[in-house]
Amino acid sequence: MDGRREPLASVDSVWLRMDEPGNLMIVTSALVLREPVPFACYRELVASRLDALPRLRQRLVKSRTAFGSLAWETDPRFDLSCHVRLAPLERPDQRSLQNLVGRLMSDPLDPCRPPWQIHFVPQYEDGCAVIGRFHHCLGDGLAMLYVLHMLTDDPPVELTKAAPVPRPGDSHKAFGWLPPRSVSPLVSFTRAAEERPAREVKAIMARPASARDAMRDTMRDLALGAGTVWKLLFMRADSRTVFKGPLSDEKRAVWSQPIPVDTLKGIARATGATINDVVLVALAGGLRRYLVAHEQRVDGVELRALAPVNLRPIEEASKLGNRFGLLFAPLPLGVADPLERLFAVRETTRQIKRSPERLLTFLLLRILGVMPSPLFEMVVNLFARRCTVVVTNVVGPCEPLRMAGATLKQVMFWAPSAGRLAVDVSLLSYTGNLWVSIATDGRLTPDPEAILEGIESEIATLVERAR
Repeated sequence: MDGRREPLASVDSVWLRMDEPGNLMIVTSALVLREPVPFACYRELVASRLDALPRLRQRLVKSRTAFGSLAWETDPRFDLSCHVRLAPLERPDQRSLQNLVGRLMSDPLDPCRPPWQIHFVPQYEDGCAVIGRFHHCLGDGLAMLYVLHMLTDDPPVELTKAAPVPRPGDSHKAFGWLPPRSVSPLVSFTRAAEERPAREVKAIMARPASARDAMRDTMRDLALGAGTVWKLLFMRADSRTVFKGPLSDEKRAVWSQPIPVDTLKGIARATGATINDVVLVALAGGLRRYLVAHEQRVDGVELRALAPVNLRPIEEASKLGNRFGLLFAPLPLGVADPLERLFAVRETTRQIKRSPERLLTFLLLRILGVMPSPLFEMVVNLFARRCTVVVTNVVGPCEPLRMAGATLKQVMFWAPSAGRLAVDVSLLSYTGNLWVSIATDGRLTPDPEAILEGIESEIATLVERAR
């Protein structure tokens, strides 16, 4: 600690360093409330939660001792009116709200204040809407989900009561990128070393056979780790498509109609895949349809999605910050048949799940935060060449939430497109439905709704084929 300052974690500083005018590292959300709410009531709700969310009162300042690095400090001039603002629409319809979200995505936050804003839309359809903008340095998807819960009328004492954790073995029910059982040997070994060192050492000393097994597992983990590092360094660059290119400062944001989670579960059960496999295949199909419609080549085209994977126990969500790894998930656009594409993705993701890729990329993110700028730029560009789209998947509450007396009808969010990528796909489940939200660069992909239509068509095709 630096006086009353808390140093910014290196993994959190990565997102500040990635900030660019055409690609701000801000997590954006849009919440639709079924009933209208007075602006004063919503503002009062946020004010009443600030004591439980002290980070929202803090700004980033230069540290006095850590070689000019950044630290969190309570803003002595904190003014809630600078963070919770009224944002009326010309017309209370979906297109107007989407246009507002897109404009706000290119609007930088004030660096002299805590890095967040909430824009309150007093009239939207029959109720109202809330657009949240939180810089990624504040936290990842699970952390932002915690903030959402804390801004409801009845915030849970424990987040686990509102967002149940899938049980081991429920792979078809697990909506995260990896089911609990698929934790790699390296992750398990690391957690054991961190959490139970004395007990583990005593057990190994008491049973020499356990020492041999531990050594064998360690050597296997090292081999897996070496193979993963080799893969990350030397994997081929993504195929060149219209989705890549210099970014502009214009963003387009859209979201889908609600997709029943049970529909995706049915496809997954029938094909022996996971829900995440189904989502990736539908996304690949949507991108393929987009390229075909724009007379672009699709034969032999294979892209990758950069997929964040949570590494944080859900009970630690209140600490905010970032704690996730990354996976390079396949998007075989060259495969025309959706079912054949699903089987191909299923086999590839099974191999990825057995590797320590997500842990190694988390360690790389921590190192990135303290890298010199030239090396930082080189690594970011390396990642950007090896993927085309960011895909983020977050499990929302199963039961309806209320804000300022109104029922939360739907929730959408957009993670920032890290690494100068131009397409972001974010998925969030809420009360049994899934919303697919897409943000694109307005110059490279001015019509993201066409990708959404392709995704929905691919899901409909998979439903028929799975039967």
